[in-house]
Amino acid sequence: MRSAIQMFLATLALVLSSHHATGMALGGSEKTKSQGHPSVEQAWVETHLARAVAEHGVPAAAAVVVLPDGKTVEAVAGVRRAGDGVSATVDDLWHVGSLTKSITGSVAARLSELGLLSLDATVADVFPAESTNWTVRTRSVTARHLLTMSSGLSDDLVTEERIVRWLDVPGDSRERRRGAALDLLAEGVSEVPGEAFEYANSSYVVVGAIMEELLDLGWEEIVAKHFLAPLGIEEDGAGFGAPGSKAPLTQPWGHTTDDDGLKPVEPSDLKADNPSVLAPAGTMHFRLRDWARFARDHLEGEAGRGRLMSSASYQAAHQPLLGVPGYSFGWGVRETPDGDRLLVHTGSNNLWFSVARLSLAQNVGFLVVTNVAGDPAVAALRDLTAALEERYLMTK
Repeated sequence: MRSAIQMFLATLALVLSSHHATGMALGGSEKTKSQGHPSVEQAWVETHLARAVAEHGVPAAAAVVVLPDGKTVEAVAGVRRAGDGVSATVDDLWHVGSLTKSITGSVAARLSELGLLSLDATVADVFPAESTNWTVRTRSVTARHLLTMSSGLSDDLVTEERIVRWLDVPGDSRERRRGAALDLLAEGVSEVPGEAFEYANSSYVVVGAIMEELLDLGWEEIVAKHFLAPLGIEEDGAGFGAPGSKAPLTQPWGHTTDDDGLKPVEPSDLKADNPSVLAPAGTMHFRLRDWARFARDHLEGEAGRGRLMSSASYQAAHQPLLGVPGYSFGWGVRETPDGDRLLVHTGSNNLWFSVARLSLAQNVGFLVVTNVAGDPAVAALRDLTAALEERYLMTK
């Protein structure tokens, strides 16, 4: 029987594969890929994006590729909102869903290096008064367990009824996240912490609440101070929640699908994004070139050229607690037979869908995203990922 982490990564492989690609193309290298002039590369990516939009019926698709020389290729095809003729652009903002976890994980690693967060302190250390009635197992959960999805928490606890109750807590998002974290921990963990993998958004809700408790700041403020600022990402390059506004149409909208086709969802609609109580697990959006700053930081971090933390901290963040393949600080982690370490993830809030992949040995990475979820998005990004791998990565 396959382990939970193998099943999680197999799901990523399914999304990242196409009918003519082999899984996530995780084999060793056979040849070195070469690229042409930046304008040629942009035209190539645009052509494939336009093809995916046309063939799979998604409103828009965008991609950014981070090349070994540090340059980026950014391209977009399609429209911001189905039914309108307003084209999406490379300056637009794109929701990345659960790729937010890698931001939360990176911030946690940075805070640890700064002495502001102990990765091995327990939840009982952080919430001593509230933890007196928790189980012994639950009291022993650490931030490291949460960040590596080995805490024993389950997403079965994140029900619609519970979310409504969390949102009814008086105060701001920080107070609601604290209430959600305490509620989840009071329910207890199902496994001995550190012994089994279970992908759970609840783990990142709790680790976000821990950061807030220790720093006396909201998670969004912590991200702004310890992630956006060090990477030089300005306010117009990233943010929280669904991008854009009802009018004018300045950003892409997320979409649902039904038998009648694509249905745009207005950004201020409560259904336009995950509730803010779940923010550390999946509510961020980025401009393509600003997400690329983050990707480059992880690609170059182990060599000592990262901005967020030291080489040792990047190496630790890329090493799953339960071994490789595994999950660590917001990334699924795989290794090819020739030793290339791959960081992978998908993200969706049910209105957008994104795929990210970084190859640490090749110093190459990419993000592809579309402003709809479901089968059309999966098919479009599967084909785009296969094409990007074939052109930019060394694969078998």
